Amino acid sequence: MITVEHLSGLGQALKDLRWDARKTQAQISAKTGMNAPQLSRYENGHEVPSLESLVKYLSAIDRDVHDLQNVLTRTLSRSEIEDFYRQGRRALKKRRLEREAEEPARRATQKLELTKEEKMRVFEQRLREMEEMLAQMRED
Repeated sequence: MITVEHLSGLGQALKDLRWDARKTQAQISAKTGMNAPQLSRYENGHEVPSLESLVKYLSAIDRDVHDLQNVLTRTLSRSEIEDFYRQGRRALKKRRLEREAEEPARRATQKLELTKEEKMRVFEQRLREMEEMLAQMRED
């Protein structure tokens, strides 16, 4: 049974059926007498066709209401999968952005550590130089 919830996927279902039948809007228009812009509005979900128009459309692509119901059900499942996919993509993007935000802090910490190591090397080198100078002064 087609319910009100299915109407949101009706346009895409009509388009899917048409593609499966390998028909163009122009071919359907010629068979049904409906103009192409009207068919486009149905397929894009901007308008809901009357029952009469729906039957004409389905007849033009050699399909019936049961085929439409099967596609509507499949479309809803695909829609749910697409929503899940989008949510997953958003979560991955959020995590990537968090990591990118953490990256400068991590790099700064590494630079500080490198700077501390370099400072320690310079300090040790100067300490050796001072010890050598003291040693020379004692000899003199």
